[in-house]
Amino acid sequence: MKKLVLSLIVILSLLLANHVSYSNNNTSNQKEVGNFGKFLRGPVLNIKIEFGKPKAGCTGFGVCRIGFDLGSAMQPTGTITLTEGHLVLSVDKNSLSRSQVETYFSSRTFIVDEDYALTSDVCRSLGTDSYTIKVGKYAITTTDKQYIIHF
Repeated sequence: MKKLVLSLIVILSLLLANHVSYSNNNTSNQKEVGNFGKFLRGPVLNIKIEFGKPKAGCTGFGVCRIGFDLGSAMQPTGTITLTEGHLVLSVDKNSLSRSQVETYFSSRTFIVDEDYALTSDVCRSLGTDSYTIKVGKYAITTTDKQYIIHF
């Protein structure tokens, strides 16, 4: 009987040590797994994007607007998601004009000249209260169909 009780205690201890707990970091669709602190990818949102600086009338370098409907069918399209606390933007190559490719994607670096705060509706859909793309230079990963930027 003692062996059975000891066995149950050991099994329960192992199960509790390897549990999946939900993180309390305002990202409701992300789960913290065990003690590793790594986050699973959140929801993937289909978006439209306008490049440039918001305070400069969407001229220059960076992200001027990201949304679900920017009022123009000609806007580049793609997806965004939060992965391990970082925003990942994937832009569909076939939605870009030649000028946009040359201006924003001809180098291996995406330049952001002005901080851009995601709108509340986009943040809510991502499962977070807020997210800001900070000024900086970000590596561009190129695939056959997309340009991918990790902010």
